[in-house]
Amino acid sequence: MEAFEEVLAEVFAWVRLGIEVLGAVLCSALIVRGGHGSSTASRMRRPPRPTSSRGFERGHRPA
Repeated sequence: MEAFEEVLAEVFAWVRLGIEVLGAVLCSALIVRGGHGSSTASRMRRPPRPTSSRGFERGHRPA
């Protein structure tokens, strides 16, 4: 059981490290974008909807 607990402890350590790294990367990305974050997010959200609807329209018209 001791070996199993050691493995679990090691896994948890790696998971925590990964979460910390991901959190730091996400935070830095948000900070870098800063005030432009909302505008870029809205820009990125807007195009897919019309393009996807147009794509569906194009797909259905010939069919």
